[in-house]
Amino acid sequence: MPNNIKFVKESKSKFLTTKEYHGYGQILKISDDGIEKHIVVKPKDPVFGITIKFLETGHPQFSIPDVSIDETAIMLKNLEEAKTFCREFYERRDEFVQDAI
Repeated sequence: MPNNIKFVKESKSKFLTTKEYHGYGQILKISDDGIEKHIVVKPKDPVFGITIKFLETGHPQFSIPDVSIDETAIMLKNLEEAKTFCREFYERRDEFVQDAI
């Protein structure tokens, strides 16, 4: 099983604990407010990065940036990495969700 999504830091406030992970050009934040967990994924690259939405549902959707035809190779590489990120997340989902507690 791959292990390329790495824990980076944890932030705690009075009502919220957030753990941050990085991998495959993505920033994963899992926040726990004591009642439910909130999952947010954003790309590290704000220009060519792929935003992953609805990761927690098991049916993620990718938001692809507008790029010129000369830059499609970068965007396609980032799209493949986003797909790989999702695969690893689902293989390790229990680990991420449990660790957020």
